[in-house]
Amino acid sequence: GWVRVGHAWTRDPDSPPPAPSAPPKHSVACPPSMRAHILARQAGEVAPPRLWPDTHWKAAWATALDEKQHRALRATWANFNVKVALNFPDVPTLSTDTYGAGDEVEASTLSIADEAIMKAEMAFFASGLPSIADATSLELLANPNSRNDKRYVFRGKLTERVDDLMFKLRPLSAPNRVALFHTAVAFVNGTHRIIGDGMCAAALQIANASMSVISRSAAYDDLLERLARTFSLSFTGPNVEAGGRAQIVLPSEQRYAGKEMAGARMLRERVLRDGKVLDSGILKVSAFINHQVDVGLIEACGEELAVRLERTMPNKILTVEATGLIPAIFVARYLNVPVVFARKQRPLTISDAFTVSYRSQTKGTLAELIVSEEYLCAGDRVLIIDDFLAGGSTAEALFKLIKMANAKVVGVGVLIEKLEGSGRAFLSGYEVPVQSLVKVRGLESGRIDIVDEPPFIVPDSRGDLADAAARAA
Repeated sequence: GWVRVGHAWTRDPDSPPPAPSAPPKHSVACPPSMRAHILARQAGEVAPPRLWPDTHWKAAWATALDEKQHRALRATWANFNVKVALNFPDVPTLSTDTYGAGDEVEASTLSIADEAIMKAEMAFFASGLPSIADATSLELLANPNSRNDKRYVFRGKLTERVDDLMFKLRPLSAPNRVALFHTAVAFVNGTHRIIGDGMCAAALQIANASMSVISRSAAYDDLLERLARTFSLSFTGPNVEAGGRAQIVLPSEQRYAGKEMAGARMLRERVLRDGKVLDSGILKVSAFINHQVDVGLIEACGEELAVRLERTMPNKILTVEATGLIPAIFVARYLNVPVVFARKQRPLTISDAFTVSYRSQTKGTLAELIVSEEYLCAGDRVLIIDDFLAGGSTAEALFKLIKMANAKVVGVGVLIEKLEGSGRAFLSGYEVPVQSLVKVRGLESGRIDIVDEPPFIVPDSRGDLADAAARAA
């Protein structure tokens, strides 16, 4: 009774509706969390989620995901007035055993999309709510020209055992052998089955299990677009009226509406007065930013960056030790969010961490940036703050760390931007807002050439909102 259209299935109107008590077509052992919820529903102990018009929530969904992914999804869909109200984290995955060409295991009989649908149907059956679940696989493609031409497939959670096997296979494999990560995310609500799909192919020589986050991120982005299109969902942001009308009046508009911010002007004057140009073409600002700190100046700069980027609505700020930490703290203080700073050396207190390599612009050497997995999480909306933007290598490294965490970059703010570098051109590909307080056009003959920009005046949307409310009334 299902009709497939592209990546979506919809129930044939000529077929009978499904029985509400019908279990999923495929099933595995019912996990404890699901069994307990079913019994509680049958006993009348589970109240239905409160939705519009009693609250601003337009829909309530359930998931069958690990807790980290559930939290990320809950934060994402809150922006669409959808409450991800329930999660069953212990729904089992299919076998994670490896198998070669011709071998038979349970996982080989069910596609990734079918496994995701199976788990989503289980959650839908247990909760009575539209449900989302995912499934991921890693396939090491066979390579007949190598000493090891066996095909390997892994399902479910990719562990260190997978990395160990790939490490052992590298000397036995041709350089072009491919590791293929594949994720499917399924949405099931009784009338629709919609699939988000994501893949990542990497050379076996550099592949590792953590790359599955790339295919998962792509699959969830794909599902979001398909659901938004299918159900006409619109982004509202976290602050909405019950009627869905945006009521976002930022603290900066309440406090500074129509006023001129002073941070950029103060920094421009200080760079011209105390900045020095070194022979290597480096702008030295040690007297007031990154060795000796003018606290009043940096506080004003941090406040202006915060006001300019407040609409990105971050829940965390990411920067680099040590000089990026100085403006980041003042931005975070204004936005009332925590600062996470990427370390350049791994301390003994960090065990699980995201790590990337990059080339330092000032030192000209390769360096590492390290962030603990404990403080950069899936679903985080991350604002990058730094003292300089030049070639973009540091920003690129921070973008990679955020991507590894399955988080989202919402904006970039810097004190000083060197226009001769390629940093802004690099960041343009990410389509995030970039704000710099001072733009340095050139440093020729020891002279600091700064772009003369008009002051930043805080916009005032309160009148527009009042007009919109009056028209709606």
